[in-house]
Amino acid sequence: MDVIGKAVRIRGKVRGAEDLVLKGQIEGTIHLPKNHLMIESGALMAGDVDVQKVTVRGELAGNGIATDRVHLDSTAKMLGDVHAPILVVVDGAKFKGSVDMTFELPAELNLKYRK
Repeated sequence: MDVIGKAVRIRGKVRGAEDLVLKGQIEGTIHLPKNHLMIESGALMAGDVDVQKVTVRGELAGNGIATDRVHLDSTAKMLGDVHAPILVVVDGAKFKGSVDMTFELPAELNLKYRK
């Protein structure tokens, strides 16, 4: 697990193959297709994240795209759209955006509700 410390500010693209803990600030994008991103309390992510899983305790101003889940803890502030099969919003979290939880329906339900 890698950590970006409180005093670190990054502008640009971040890619990796390990879990990442953000305690500082990133302005750009994060691409961790098979890993977990944790945005800690006091941290700021300004840009889109494309990850397996993201846990937000700080601030995310951008879209959250996750193949597993987006978790907004009680201290989270998120302004952006969520694209994930699972969205967890803990009481106290602040969120403004849209949610797209794409999933496959069984064939019989698809036929029934397309009429």
